[in-house]
Amino acid sequence: MNGGAISLEGLLSKSGELRASIAAHREHLTVYPGQRHVSSATAAAISLEHADAVLVLADVGTYASALALFRVQYEALVRGVWLLYAASDGWVEKLSAPLNTETARKGNEGPMLSKMLEELDGKTPPAVVQQLSEFKTYSWKALSSYVHVGLHPLTRTVEGYPAVLVEQMLRQSNGLALMATMLLTILSGDPKQEGKVAKLQAEFMSCCPNTADKCG
Repeated sequence: MNGGAISLEGLLSKSGELRASIAAHREHLTVYPGQRHVSSATAAAISLEHADAVLVLADVGTYASALALFRVQYEALVRGVWLLYAASDGWVEKLSAPLNTETARKGNEGPMLSKMLEELDGKTPPAVVQQLSEFKTYSWKALSSYVHVGLHPLTRTVEGYPAVLVEQMLRQSNGLALMATMLLTILSGDPKQEGKVAKLQAEFMSCCPNTADKCG
């Protein structure tokens, strides 16, 4: 997906339109029965919730918080894809159990993000793993700095955030939001919804990622 030239103000506005279109599409989706499907869909929905928050935070100029949450948006999406395609039945059961001290401990012992990506290899369409893995390769370390208050946010907060960095974050967040929407569409099992996310991608090309975008 390649985005065209657009101002930051225009990008924020177009991103809001995309979120509204995603919300409208989701109204037609019902998750196919089964705990694996429900757990995966819940993770995808959380990823989209984070995406909405990233947009709100960027709009008011709280960029350190937006970038930290952007990483969490990505992690939630990876978890959702992994739950559908690669998680064992045991892990699905652990991550869908009623919450208490014991189940929380067991759930927190789950595989790290790198391990989930490894387990996804060969179990999803190659483009999915490629996109998720490339995001980790190019953006993970910088975004982790925002989560842990490292050099990136400490420097950017003092010196200012370049517009290009904010634009890259918004575009990539939009791309991840579309992937989460695609996951929810797959989880519905409804053939009538086939192709609708591709139409959204085409319609909102101007606010989607450029192939060379990296966040840092």
